[in-house]
Amino acid sequence: MEGIMYQIQLTKPCTAYFIGIGGISMSGFAELLHDAGFTVKGSDANRSKITEHLQSLGVEVLYGQKSNNITSDIDFVVYTAAIHPDNPEFRAAKEMGLPMMERAEMVGQVMKNYTNAIGVSGTHGKTTTTSMLTHIFLAAKKDPTISVGGILDAIHGNIRVGHSENFITEACEYTNSFLKFHPTAGIILNIDADHLDFFKDLDDIRHSFHRFAKLLPKDGVLIINSDIEKLDAITNDLDCRIITFGLENPADYEAKDITFGEDGCGSFELVRFGKETGIRVRLSVIGRHNVANALSAIATAEYYDIPMETIQEGLLAFHGTERRFEQKGSFHGVTVVDDYAHHPTEIKATLQAAAKFPHKRLWCVFQPHTYSRTRALLHEFAEALSLADNVVLADIYAAREADPGDISSKTLQEEMKKLGKDAYYFPDFEQIKKLLTFIPWSNEAKAKPFPSKPPRPEYKIEKIIPSDPTQPYDVRDVIRAVADDSDFLEIQQEFAKNIVVGFGRIDGETIGFVANQPSVLAGVLDCDSSDKAGRFIRFCDAFNIPIVTFEDMPGYLPGVEQEYMGVIRHGAKVLYAYSEATVPKITVILRKAYGGGYIAMNSRHLKADFMFAWPTAEIAVMGPEGAANIIFKKEIMAAENPEEMRKIKVAEYREKFANPYVAASKGYIDSVIEPEETRKILKHSIEVSSNKSVLTPAKKHGIPPF
Repeated sequence: MEGIMYQIQLTKPCTAYFIGIGGISMSGFAELLHDAGFTVKGSDANRSKITEHLQSLGVEVLYGQKSNNITSDIDFVVYTAAIHPDNPEFRAAKEMGLPMMERAEMVGQVMKNYTNAIGVSGTHGKTTTTSMLTHIFLAAKKDPTISVGGILDAIHGNIRVGHSENFITEACEYTNSFLKFHPTAGIILNIDADHLDFFKDLDDIRHSFHRFAKLLPKDGVLIINSDIEKLDAITNDLDCRIITFGLENPADYEAKDITFGEDGCGSFELVRFGKETGIRVRLSVIGRHNVANALSAIATAEYYDIPMETIQEGLLAFHGTERRFEQKGSFHGVTVVDDYAHHPTEIKATLQAAAKFPHKRLWCVFQPHTYSRTRALLHEFAEALSLADNVVLADIYAAREADPGDISSKTLQEEMKKLGKDAYYFPDFEQIKKLLTFIPWSNEAKAKPFPSKPPRPEYKIEKIIPSDPTQPYDVRDVIRAVADDSDFLEIQQEFAKNIVVGFGRIDGETIGFVANQPSVLAGVLDCDSSDKAGRFIRFCDAFNIPIVTFEDMPGYLPGVEQEYMGVIRHGAKVLYAYSEATVPKITVILRKAYGGGYIAMNSRHLKADFMFAWPTAEIAVMGPEGAANIIFKKEIMAAENPEEMRKIKVAEYREKFANPYVAASKGYIDSVIEPEETRKILKHSIEVSSNKSVLTPAKKHGIPPF
């Protein structure tokens, strides 16, 4: 039954069953036992490259977890922490009284079979440091058995089965898994607040690492970072030897004169036990954090009497593991890097490393990992991500947690705004990939054109706007009616809904759309919508993206609250953004364009390249109803039928002043166009202005109202 201690002896093979055999760690140890002569079977929910690899080795893999998969010939069962007691295989094994052990317990049992069992622990850097040690031990021809939490090219996977006394594995602190290990040597790279869904606080985490260190025998060794806060809480009352390494505080192994090459990779002078060695160590991975990881690997390797030349050879051969600053390739001069960083400290280290890599602009696409971690370290995440020039957020990856409903990537986006850093938020990676297709590879280029596609037939532009000028409609339908394939990617759709911004294409070219939304507050400009539009316009200008503006709004939102919030200052952001933008700027007035709002929404006065209006457009100081009541007040009041006279004067005002033909006659509008002509006119205008060039005086910069 569960709890029976089963002793795994590699010299005495038997039959093992793995529930969840397709996991990265479970599969590795299944392969290790299989190589040792064990009969290994297991199950997984889905077929994968990992399960297919195991099957190619002769491991029996069953798909779908059923109680009848558990047979009497099984000697022990291994399961992961993710397996629920209601799992049919788990329940069947328990009912049959089979010895059962959690994955970490199994790893600990395997470690007992090795004289030199090295456990690499720490909040961050375990996979990288384990990989560094792998390269060093391989260069020293020590034939190690390796278990690493990623795919390492040097061992063609995540497991290497050696035939020596040397075993190297990661030791994860989550759920105190590493306390089930049996190391003879332990490494503690760092200790940060993490996994706070399990640990109470940082002191609780330190306590667990202290317990891990206590597992080491008297003739063992602890290699620990001297920069860890409250180091004594970890190292006190230990019986084993202690060797320290560090970048900030005095240590047995230190790095001096740290530099980074053109490729971002580090090098340093090694200082050993307070003495300069004259040895310069060169790495093939980037980042200051990897200098610290390398110091721990050097200290460990020298403890096992590996010559420094061999250590250097191994470190230089290590170019990283899968998803640890893994360079996926480049496209149009953009280098794409994949990194598993999911803690603020890791993100900071990754972005600092990326900053040393040759680049012009740094984009970070980030998916938070677990709700509890995001909530507990929200501000730290915001600070770390702010190191990037641009940030794109995906929804939180739940992993083992249920959505509590009180934390999301939108919360992180708002926290970044408090720090003065914008971030884009999209629910999934498909939308993120879509966003990135609209943006050029640098601010010196234009977005890559796509094949032109007509709008979808269901979007009939001439039928979208109601005949009654007081009735609302969704301006996004207008955008879809002119965009290629009616494809429109809205940005910040939950913020300031009275204005719509986002990306689409016309004739294959990326376009930034800015549009008043009549269905929300009649499309007025207020503080938030002005901020939203201003930021988007400036972004488009920075990346050479033409701007198409659809205007339908009654002006700025009046009221004491808006006055207190600074509506004039915020409203000026739109004017400033449009006036300073040097990309093609095209405006189409759909219906209402009143007062200061008309000026702000890319009017001729703000250097719009093209101004068009539909026949339904009303361009005036204010709406005809309000204007007639003021201008013709006396005539209306003196009339026998004031209401009838008011209607007459409204119609007169609309005919004389509030129609697009008056504005066109004064040169404020280039042309009055029919709705169905809009896409053709926009296409032509974009083509004509494609080579627009604006030369501004040197070192003449405006002062934005920000």
